[in-house]
Amino acid sequence: MSSENVNPFKRINIPDNVIEIGDRIFYECNQLETIKIPNGIKSIPSGMFIKCHNLMQVEMSNNIKKIGSYAFSFCDNLKKVTISEKLELIGKQAFIYCVSLKELDFPDTVTKIEDAAFEGCAGLKRIRLPQNIKEISTKMFYDCVKLKDIKIPITVTKIRKNAFGGCVSLKRLVIPKMLKTLLRVIKIVQI
Repeated sequence: MSSENVNPFKRINIPDNVIEIGDRIFYECNQLETIKIPNGIKSIPSGMFIKCHNLMQVEMSNNIKKIGSYAFSFCDNLKKVTISEKLELIGKQAFIYCVSLKELDFPDTVTKIEDAAFEGCAGLKRIRLPQNIKEISTKMFYDCVKLKDIKIPITVTKIRKNAFGGCVSLKRLVIPKMLKTLLRVIKIVQI
């Protein structure tokens, strides 16, 4: 039985006294449209909202320090995410194929964004990267076909393989002077 049949709610407000949520707790809750994460929660666990196809808006408390791997993966209609000002880590494929996301703005408290965090976010046009990350991970923006320009923070010393592969609209990529490692950044498409 899928979670869609178990949880018919469109909006969920988790009570403030909740301090921990399990992995994949809202897996395939296809009716869910909005959720507010309370102050007691410090981490969005792995796969928490995976395949919540109708999820459009997430409001995080300012105490969230980690977004786990696959947390919002395949949330096709996710348009708005209010990001915690204390966020430090974005897990592997956290927002993979969130095709309706248009922009993201991360606080400078974020120090690590893992592989393929935004892969396939076809609607992503603008992103403000945190000023304290050290590397652009493998496939971080792979197939973000509407991303037009991006400024890499001066703290970045490595850009990993295919970080911008398939970014066919990318016109401007500002690379810092301190960069030491630049691997195959853009997928070469043969015609």
